[in-house]
Amino acid sequence: MNRWVQGPIRTAAIWGPYLEMTPSQQTLRGQLRQRRQLLSRSSQHRASFLVAQHLKHYLPYQRAHRIGVYSATDGEVDLSWLTRDTSKQFYLPVLQECVRPWKGKGLLFGKTSDRLMSNQYGIPEPQTKRLLGVSDLDFLLVPLVGFDRSGQRLGMGGGYYDRTLSALRCWKALPKIGVAHSAQEVDALLVKPWDVQLDGIVTDNELISTRNLTLGPQH
Repeated sequence: MNRWVQGPIRTAAIWGPYLEMTPSQQTLRGQLRQRRQLLSRSSQHRASFLVAQHLKHYLPYQRAHRIGVYSATDGEVDLSWLTRDTSKQFYLPVLQECVRPWKGKGLLFGKTSDRLMSNQYGIPEPQTKRLLGVSDLDFLLVPLVGFDRSGQRLGMGGGYYDRTLSALRCWKALPKIGVAHSAQEVDALLVKPWDVQLDGIVTDNELISTRNLTLGPQH
């Protein structure tokens, strides 16, 4: 684990009602966000390149055609090195509540090549009626604030990925890979009933497999 920030966070104590942030959860989220925000531009660029290289040698990614990605904000790992791959189709999340409000919170996906406009959070998303559900994807890359090696994820707190992945759970075994800087790792996140375990985590240092997916050669 990257120790460039003194006082590494050992355990995430997370509890309380669904999507409410307790003081402990808010503190942990703030500390981990600060870790990635403090990374230099060259470190961010290096992480973007290395994450793309790890994924390109990962067999489930190699087999996939339609890949769900995200627009990096707040120090998240930029996926622009990965999306240069012209052999794949890449899709960005769209807030479902804005285009199909009767379905509630969740995510749909539009092509990265579509016209982009910022949503209510200032994050670019495709402006198109040709949207896919998460079950139409072959592979999903999930942003996160913190993670542990069992595949548990701490997000930003909006619940969009939680709801999307919970709805998917009964329908399709979609490879779900979290993307993070190695400095965002913690020892353990408390598992909550609505949590969906990730199948792996890819960082600048490595690709961690947490579920029984076939791994390609790692370099």
